[in-house]
Amino acid sequence: MKFYILGLLAAMLLPGCGGDKVVEKKIEAQVDSTILTNWLIQGENTEIWKHMSPRARAVFGSYSDFDEFQQTLMGQLGEKKSGFVHNVFVNDDVRYAETMASYSGLGGAIKGAFLWILNGGGSQNVEGLEFRLVPPEAVAKYPADRQSKTDFRLPFANEMVVLWGGKDTFINYHADTNAQRYAVDFLSFEGGNYFKNDGSENEDHFCWGKPIYAPGSGTVISVDNDIPDNEIPIENDTPSEYLGNHVGIDHGNGEYSILAHLQQYSVEVNLGDQVTAGDYLGECGNSGLSDLPHLHFHIQDSADFLDIVGSHGFPAEFHNIWKNGDQVSRSFIERGDSVAPVN
Repeated sequence: MKFYILGLLAAMLLPGCGGDKVVEKKIEAQVDSTILTNWLIQGENTEIWKHMSPRARAVFGSYSDFDEFQQTLMGQLGEKKSGFVHNVFVNDDVRYAETMASYSGLGGAIKGAFLWILNGGGSQNVEGLEFRLVPPEAVAKYPADRQSKTDFRLPFANEMVVLWGGKDTFINYHADTNAQRYAVDFLSFEGGNYFKNDGSENEDHFCWGKPIYAPGSGTVISVDNDIPDNEIPIENDTPSEYLGNHVGIDHGNGEYSILAHLQQYSVEVNLGDQVTAGDYLGECGNSGLSDLPHLHFHIQDSADFLDIVGSHGFPAEFHNIWKNGDQVSRSFIERGDSVAPVN
């Protein structure tokens, strides 16, 4: 789970609404984020400041602080060398819009992406700003449309949202590694937000303690249960504990799945146990290489879940799910999808 925050980050927003109004809002957000990013690149900082909400301004502290932020960042990025690529989520009147491009100051194939959190009311509609580096993808050993041999089900009972997932690094930061080429991170949302209060405590997050179930039948081949959960936003960078408390399953057909960052002492299976789809495994937590509570899931072609180079990831295709309000018999999922199992 990665956030690269240089400015401010408002609450992540629940996508997946349907209808023409959502399409209109996505188009508006694409236009607005393009204008804002161009202003940032060109140093039109007073224009951006005029559109920032009081909350956004308070995070920077003052206009001079924001101006210094812009000058420092753009001094490192240099000149924009390509057109923008866009990714937009919508919830009610709020838009979560990201623009990605190549910049002269970034090496090789690395690109830069600006995220704008935009509301739909009034002139001060900028609620948040984030910047991150977008590396190139790892070469995929398996195609993005490969169908799973296992009938995978979603490993939770109620709706969750895909924060990171898909075939490229713009929508899935995992995709620059072999084993996690198609990995997925899930969060829970309520009222368009993934936490209550200020989000500084694990218990503030709506997915904290959420029951996690086996995504398919198989044999438990990897387990941890006693790794402490992290304090937000500190990560556990001990290599042997990257996965945190977790359950790894051999599905018996060359497909191995991992459910990671579970809550300490919540795991109720042991090495060698046989599980079937839907069996209780543990609870969503914040252990291992994780900065906030979420569920990490991926499928790979070997039993070594810490070997991110020698192991290679499979795309996650789930059966019998609700996806953005539509019932589908089988589907791949990606960033922004709102998903739940069909019970």
